[in-house]
Amino acid sequence: MSDEMRLFRRITHEWVVKGSDPGTRRLSSNAFRNTKGTDSFSVALEDTMKSVGRTPEGIAAREGPVSSWRLTAGFVRSDPFNQHVQRSPKKDEPEHGDVVGEKPKSLRSAFAEAAEWIVPPDGLPAE
Repeated sequence: MSDEMRLFRRITHEWVVKGSDPGTRRLSSNAFRNTKGTDSFSVALEDTMKSVGRTPEGIAAREGPVSSWRLTAGFVRSDPFNQHVQRSPKKDEPEHGDVVGEKPKSLRSAFAEAAEWIVPPDGLPAE
């Protein structure tokens, strides 16, 4: 998997929080916390998404009111993050992958700061 491969993450409203400037929002570091009981969190792998005709908008819409953010495989694998990106296709999600490794708060915060907002969250509750 190339370093340029984009990794898309579905983000629920609870992970989009007030920004430091009035009226702004930012991504919480909790969006990159490992799934409970595992050493990884889920992503959608761009190359497989393209091959099966899926888009970031389609991925975000699949589970209700969510947005989509992206990082690259090279970024999450780079020092000091040293994460492993693996393919873990599911029956209904051939594009499913995982970012594997320990994720202390400092790492999660760096991911949140670096992630690019691809599909804005619709219907966010008022501040």
